[in-house]
Amino acid sequence: MHEPAPRAQQHPLVRIAFVFCALSCLSGAFFMTVKSPQAQSAALSAQAVYAAKQGQADHAIETAFQAVLLNPGAVKGWTVLSSVLDARGFNSLSEEAQTIALSLQQKPDDAARVYAVPAEFRLSLMSETGAGIQ
Repeated sequence: MHEPAPRAQQHPLVRIAFVFCALSCLSGAFFMTVKSPQAQSAALSAQAVYAAKQGQADHAIETAFQAVLLNPGAVKGWTVLSSVLDARGFNSLSEEAQTIALSLQQKPDDAARVYAVPAEFRLSLMSETGAGIQ
């Protein structure tokens, strides 16, 4: 009778290293998809649209602005903010947000401008509405 070939001996540290690498890759993938500012911004934008559809205009504006703060380079965030501001009657702010979205489409690599825009917009929002957004 034939005996099965002996299995190659593996050092226990090889298995531990493999498991560690696999867990590290999975946790990295989880962080990138769930915890990244871009993913959070997209989720907040969707939440703002939902709040607007539910008639919660102030909550929609605040949530859309938080999305823009997390990812100021996202055109969708500015577009959502523009639409919820327009629905609330803040036409000049809505136009300003739409202008920002269009400029981001044309020049997405202007990093200094992209990160300065939310602060400038917050000042406009505070002066127009008389309220501050965190």
